[in-house]
Amino acid sequence: MQTKHWAVATAAALCALGTLGATTATAAPAVESLYAPSAVVISKTQGASADAPAQRAVTLRCLPVGGDHPAPEKACAALREAGGDPAALPRYVEDTGRVCTREYRPVTVSVQGVWDGRRIDHAQTFSNSCELEKQTASVYAF
Repeated sequence: MQTKHWAVATAAALCALGTLGATTATAAPAVESLYAPSAVVISKTQGASADAPAQRAVTLRCLPVGGDHPAPEKACAALREAGGDPAALPRYVEDTGRVCTREYRPVTVSVQGVWDGRRIDHAQTFSNSCELEKQTASVYAF
C-alpha cells in the first residue's frame, strides 16, 4: 500500500514538473546587448615576468560599468580612449612634485579578457611601482 502512495506521489510530481517545463519553454528569449562584451582581468606582478603569480588582480566590466576595480568609470574611459589597446593607453605624467627614484624593482601589469568582442592579452613591465603610477592611466590604479 505504501508503494502505491509513493508511485502516485512520484507520478504527480513528474506531471507538475512537466507542466512547469512547458511553461518555461515558452518564455521570451533573453535580449542581447547591442554592444560586444568588454570585460577584462587586470593584474600586477612584482618582477619582470607576467608569468609570476599576481600580487593583486581586479576585474573590470564596461557596458555596463562594473567589476571590483576601484575606479571602473575612469578605467573604462581610458581603455575606450585607447581603442581597447592597453599598449596605447595615454600616458599621464602629472606634475605632482613626486619624484621617482631610479631603483630597479620591476612591476609587470597585464590585461587579459575581451574588449568590444576582441581578445586582449597584454603585458607591460615598468622599472618600479612609482613609474607605473606616474606614467599610466587609471587602469592600473588599484
